[in-house]
Amino acid sequence: MAALTNARNTPEMADGGRMRVYPVEANTNIYLGGIVALNAAGNAVPASATTTVANPLKIVGRAEYVSNGVPGQNAINNPGAAGLVQQGRIVWKYEGLNLFVNAGLPALAALLGGDTSGEFAAAVGFGSGSNAPTVTDSALTAPAYYKALDSHSEDGNGSVTFNWALTTADTGARGITIQELAIFANHASAGLPGTTAPTPMLARKTIAPIVFGAGMSISGTWTLTF
Repeated sequence: MAALTNARNTPEMADGGRMRVYPVEANTNIYLGGIVALNAAGNAVPASATTTVANPLKIVGRAEYVSNGVPGQNAINNPGAAGLVQQGRIVWKYEGLNLFVNAGLPALAALLGGDTSGEFAAAVGFGSGSNAPTVTDSALTAPAYYKALDSHSEDGNGSVTFNWALTTADTGARGITIQELAIFANHASAGLPGTTAPTPMLARKTIAPIVFGAGMSISGTWTLTF
């Protein structure tokens, strides 16, 4: 039987408690209703008749991927690192100190003086650079992608939290190995979303590499405390 290239309706008998979560192999798509196997690394792959002693396949069942709480989705992980897709669950989370850069200080001064146009945090950027953040940072490494922040909230005690997301609609970000994030104001009203960088940069952070591919969604929050 040929490998699936789309979802398939594969009925099963009801039998509670049999759902299992397995990490999907790197650069691999598993389609709803397909038969799933585990490779030697313990990652899920489409079942096939091709197996070797070095890479044996173990059949584990039928694909039942759930994405963002919605059942009946294909597990699209190509391109993508092994384990990035795991039945719609969060598989990576990071909390750490961020860095407000010197390029953003004039924006702070302008806001304190009552000049708000183009000075407030308006965009998030996703770049491919891996250098550690420094106060002299002013731009992300190309290829990079930029889009408007989704929303923000303030706690009244000197902290502001920005919400951001990359979704399946952000086709301009596909193929980028994201290793850095940054928050920007937008003095020159750069068109968003897109690959033209807004300015100035306000804060920057590096992360573990994520290859953003078709079918992926990434969301997060960024809190600045003064």
